[in-house]
Amino acid sequence: MERSIVINAAAERIFPYLNSARMFKSWSPFSEIDTSAVYSFEGPAEGVGSKMTWTGNKDVGKGSQWIVLSEPNKTVKNGLAFEEMSGSYAATFILTPEGTGTKLSWTFDCDASNLSFSGKMCAKIGGLFVESKLGPTYEKGLNTLKNRLEN
Repeated sequence: MERSIVINAAAERIFPYLNSARMFKSWSPFSEIDTSAVYSFEGPAEGVGSKMTWTGNKDVGKGSQWIVLSEPNKTVKNGLAFEEMSGSYAATFILTPEGTGTKLSWTFDCDASNLSFSGKMCAKIGGLFVESKLGPTYEKGLNTLKNRLEN
């Protein structure tokens, strides 16, 4: 799944919000879903190893997110783990020049390669669910970040 937005700002201004677990939390749409969720942070303040762990209500659950790849002003890839779901998950931010601004793409990926045929069919159905539920949440977060950087 992928969502994108063009932000009227240079990649250098956007990148710090993506390259730090603490900065991500400051605009993350998930923080608004459960305002009483408890967050903790580990590792460096930014870059590879910057990690956020959360425990919240049934809507956000319990899990963690950590930066596994950081290319300044280009890409940040996060590994994700959810207590309620097994599997390998990743969320990636990609910055590309767009006119006088920057296009920010936010992707969500799941590795279903180790699943059986029936498991892969369930994953396809689950993908449709992810698209319908997670897509609007990503859009909200991207708009929040755009508004913060442009105003």
